Amino acid sequence: MSRQTTIQSCVTVAALTVAAIALVRSNSQPILLNATAAHGSQHISVATVPIDSGVEAIVVLDHVTLELTGYIMNPYTGKFFAGYYTQLADEFGVKQGKIPEFTLIGGHVDFRQFTGNNRPADGVIYVAEALSGKMIAYSMPWNAAFRSNPPAVAKAPFIPLDYTSIRTFPVPQP
Repeated sequence: MSRQTTIQSCVTVAALTVAAIALVRSNSQPILLNATAAHGSQHISVATVPIDSGVEAIVVLDHVTLELTGYIMNPYTGKFFAGYYTQLADEFGVKQGKIPEFTLIGGHVDFRQFTGNNRPADGVIYVAEALSGKMIAYSMPWNAAFRSNPPAVAKAPFIPLDYTSIRTFPVPQP
């Protein structure tokens, strides 16, 4: 293939790509993305989790105390107003003398069956422990009225939604 043919082929491909992108953009609605972030170290793991439109939580797993805590910031004051808590040792069956190896990540779930103000938050926290092979999905109770009128302080426990094993694939039960 000659140099000129190669250049013409590249220009044609580039032109078709630009045309395809323009066509797709002109015929589609903007795509809204939901993103969470997670990071961990030997002693602590943190993740952001969506709660409601324009509201997110920061969730912290303390590997030393085995406490899972979460905090939501008031969008009007820039102060934390909601707190969530649970102790993981009992839920994961951590045995005395064993050092558990936890990890966590946040995700987004649209709980469609809940339509009132009091409902689970849109975010789910997945906590896995490597030695036991257990994983628990947690939700946070949320009142949609808090989005526009947050209380001074709100405290609640994390709610375990489901348990599973990361080492075997269980067949879901109806």
